[in-house]
Amino acid sequence: MEMPTAGTIAEAYLPKSAYSVSRVAADPKTKGLESGLEAVHTSIKTTLRERDDLEEQAQKNAALLDADDDACDDVVEE
Repeated sequence: MEMPTAGTIAEAYLPKSAYSVSRVAADPKTKGLESGLEAVHTSIKTTLRERDDLEEQAQKNAALLDADDDACDDVVEE
């Protein structure tokens, strides 16, 4: 297995994370280390999902602010 470089983005770990964890568990030289690796992958997934949720909330808030701004413009123009 190739090791990721220091500059690897977090999203790049996820597509093969299940494979990586299973591969570590199956290799006699690394067996027993898979639980730590799985915990890290779970943490990465959770953090990325939380980030995505926050980005969606920011988009919703931006839409609400735009609507409020339009409403203010309508009042000022009256």
